[in-house]
Amino acid sequence: MRNNSKICIDFINPRPYDVASFNERVEQCCSWLEHDIGLNLRGRVPEYIKKASKFERLRGYLNDEMYYTLQSYHELNQIIMLHESLNAQKSKQFITTLKKSVKGISFRDQPNRSHEDQARNHMFELTTASDYANSDQDLDLTRRADIIIDESKLLIECKRVKTLSAVNDRLIEAAEQIESDETGYNGLIYIDITEIFEELHTIYCLNETGPLPHLKGISNDEETKLFIEEKLNENINPYVNNKIISNFPTLSDKILGIVLIYNFVGFHISMFHERVITGRMKRFVKLSKNIPTPEIVSSFF
Repeated sequence: MRNNSKICIDFINPRPYDVASFNERVEQCCSWLEHDIGLNLRGRVPEYIKKASKFERLRGYLNDEMYYTLQSYHELNQIIMLHESLNAQKSKQFITTLKKSVKGISFRDQPNRSHEDQARNHMFELTTASDYANSDQDLDLTRRADIIIDESKLLIECKRVKTLSAVNDRLIEAAEQIESDETGYNGLIYIDITEIFEELHTIYCLNETGPLPHLKGISNDEETKLFIEEKLNENINPYVNNKIISNFPTLSDKILGIVLIYNFVGFHISMFHERVITGRMKRFVKLSKNIPTPEIVSSFF
């Protein structure tokens, strides 16, 4: 098995005089959901907007309340992605899935309400679809498979897991769905592994408020991204390698690969700026040696 990784990060400046552009995108997204999709926005989205607005009051604190504020930015950013990438989708199936995706509980760590968290399954499908939509692929979100890309003859099945023991069961389930699909296409399986880890309240913080080394400036986007990548390599990847990837089940040759997704939030603070970090780590594990991976997949890694 050959695997590659990629870190996808968005930076959001939450200070009152800088956050206007992000808030405008939120407003445009909410307008789309309400007027074009026909949603009555209650629950998750208004709560995220409310919590994100508390940033100014929480400045300087890295506690649970700040975590929920950062997580609210992350959730809003994902919903914005759907608006900006998938607004051309008009099918009944897409609209039904979208409506389901913005319902449910606001945050993942509510075990007494975990039965209400099906919305994130649909959100995961749609955020995965938005990645491919951004590469100018024509997506079919109307059939049984989660995502179909006819041009590349590719099926994509998306699964979320909350425990290590569920990983292989969900992989086998997804593989069976791909094998039995009427298109006969080969497929990829996307697995969101975020909730396996006991660090849902982790904030990856790059603090550059102290004295800087001689001639070293504030970390730019690429340097901040490298900092996050190093922390993920320390905290997440050893477990992923030793407990998840090494124990993958044997799957059909129709399964080209598995993409593991880990969501994270962070914060970059310096004497000049404060930035919310919202991102995803993608680990692509290629399984089939005999079938070439479509170029569209390779371009992501």
